[in-house]
Amino acid sequence: MSSNTVCFRRDDMVVQEDDTEWPEAPPSIPQEEDRVECGCCFESCAFDSMVQCEDGHLFCTICLRRHVENSIFGDTSDGGSTLCLAITGCERIYPRSEIRKCFSHDVWLKYERRMAEEAVAKAQLAGLVYCYHCNHPWEVDPGIKILVCINQSCLKETCLECKEPSHLPDPCRSTEKDPEDTVRTQVEESMTKAVIRVCSSCGAELFKLEGCNKIMCRCGQQMCYRCRESITDYSHFCPHIRAPQVAPCEECSMCCLWETEDVNKVVKAAKSAAIEKLAERYPEVVRRQIGPSEDPVRKRPCKERVGMI
Repeated sequence: MSSNTVCFRRDDMVVQEDDTEWPEAPPSIPQEEDRVECGCCFESCAFDSMVQCEDGHLFCTICLRRHVENSIFGDTSDGGSTLCLAITGCERIYPRSEIRKCFSHDVWLKYERRMAEEAVAKAQLAGLVYCYHCNHPWEVDPGIKILVCINQSCLKETCLECKEPSHLPDPCRSTEKDPEDTVRTQVEESMTKAVIRVCSSCGAELFKLEGCNKIMCRCGQQMCYRCRESITDYSHFCPHIRAPQVAPCEECSMCCLWETEDVNKVVKAAKSAAIEKLAERYPEVVRRQIGPSEDPVRKRPCKERVGMI
């Protein structure tokens, strides 16, 4: 027993108190010398919370999470890219085990799904069909009329002709649809196609809300929003200074970079063209009103409305 030990009796029990000074327990937060600077946000972070690319560049999980989330959910051309964030131009990627540290289970499943979608889009399969219930891609052989989705969260069967749930053994009656429904559907599809752009590389549908007419699909394909042609740089557009919405360029016929499309005008033109095309086959149906009236709503004077109350 050391000289610093004091003994006393309590309820017939011998208790020993030792006044020896023991070192303090290590703190839960790492000391400053144990912290590492993130190569993206330059914040000092604990080494255990860092992730590294295949070349050893260290970044915090927050920066990598934001980068990958932007590739998953954003309209970027990264395509779920996990390239290194180093400003030195490192072209190595982050291992899956490092990316997994940054996400919950649900977000990780969405990441894997996005990577699978990118792989399917780049393959450009001829018989590619998406399930109409869960949007899962499937490669269908020619002649197949029923899509059997084996996705465990779906497991539904769909007729590829009428896009409705499978009606086997009854034959598909898609050709016997009501003429009015047929005309309405085709007119609506024409109006939609007039404002939607389709990527020539992966087939994704694109719609621009604002910005210039040089757009980029998330697969990396660039195209002109005005003429829908695939492009590589800004040389496709008119280089002359002028007011885009006032008058066309007098020096060239190239597309304008900042010209804004009149969506309502384009939709009306597409609707008129579709109705004119269908008039020969469905003359009786075309004479009826399709969709809401394009004329402005006429309001009664206030006195007339008050008198009716």
